[in-house]
Amino acid sequence: MSKLKPNFFLDSIAHLRAHGHLIISDDLLKTTKQEDEDIVLYLEQDFEKECLSFPFEAPRFNANAALWASKIVYYASLLLLHRKDTKKDLETMFADYTGVVDLSTILSVDLTLRFLPQIFLELEAIDPQDPLVIVLKQILNTWQFSAIHQTFKAEDIDKHIYLNTIEIKQVFLNRIVDKKAINWAHDAQINSILIDYLGYYKNDIWKALQPIKTTNEH
Repeated sequence: MSKLKPNFFLDSIAHLRAHGHLIISDDLLKTTKQEDEDIVLYLEQDFEKECLSFPFEAPRFNANAALWASKIVYYASLLLLHRKDTKKDLETMFADYTGVVDLSTILSVDLTLRFLPQIFLELEAIDPQDPLVIVLKQILNTWQFSAIHQTFKAEDIDKHIYLNTIEIKQVFLNRIVDKKAINWAHDAQINSILIDYLGYYKNDIWKALQPIKTTNEH
C-alpha cells in the first residue's frame, strides 16, 4: 500500500474494505488511467490475502472484473451523496459487465460489490423512486453472491450457478452463514442444502436456522 500513489478513488475503496464504510473526498465521476491501475494493484493484493482462507485452490484474480465492480460501488456512493442531474449518465456509469462469469469473476467482483447492498438500502430509504435504485437492484440481482445481506435478497436466486459447482457452492453457503442472512436461508432449496451442510454443528453455528416445512409435509 505504501508504494501506491494516493488518490480519491483508491483511498475511498481502501477505507471501505478496511472499515466497512466510505469516505468520499470529491464528487468527480471519472477516474484516470493511473487511478485505475492503482486500484487494480490494491485489489489484487487483497484478493491474494483472502485466497489464504479459501477452502480450495483459489482462481486467478480477474483485474477487469475487479475494476468494473470498484467503479460501480464508487459511483453509487458518490451519487448517493452528491446527487446532480446524472440520470442521463446512469447507463454509461453502470454498464453491464461483459466478460465471462466464472468463480474468478465472482470472487474478484465481490471484493467491492459486497458493499453494494448497504448503499442500495440507504438510497432506497431516501427515495424508492430514484432511477438509481432500479439500476443497483438489477446489479445485485445479477451478482447474487455479493448481494447476500441480512435485509436484501435477490428476486430469483440462480441456483444453477451457485449450487451446482462445489467451489462456488461452498463459498455461497459460507457467505449466507457468515452474514446470518436468514432471508436467503429461507429459500426452500437453499434451506435444505444449508442444514445438511452445517450438519451436526448447525445449532452451534446458527441456532435460529430451522428447516422449512414444504407443502407435502403435514
